[in-house]
Amino acid sequence: MSSAKPGRYVKRPVVVEAVQLDGSPECNVITQMWAAETGMALTPTPDGYLVVETLEGNMLASPGDWLIKGVKDELYPCKPDIFEATYQPAPSRRRRRRRRGRGGRKRATPSQEA
Repeated sequence: MSSAKPGRYVKRPVVVEAVQLDGSPECNVITQMWAAETGMALTPTPDGYLVVETLEGNMLASPGDWLIKGVKDELYPCKPDIFEATYQPAPSRRRRRRRRGRGGRKRATPSQEA
């Protein structure tokens, strides 16, 4: 016999790609590239909406919504208030390079020099 008790869970920290739908040519290029990469259909409507083929079926995205490319390259729309409550900008991918002294060795700190 199972006991179905609700539990508390924290979303795993996962980095996703997202673009806010604004109808600009740049946004349209990005969304169509994602559609081609993922094989999922994005169909614009005459009134400025976007029909997004998702893993759960077709969903309608409005201007101002976010289009998210998930961890399995799935596409799905997200309302701005939910996006803002759930996501924050990810840190840059570039790593800082350590400063090195001559000959490629790490520089000694003042405490190491004494």
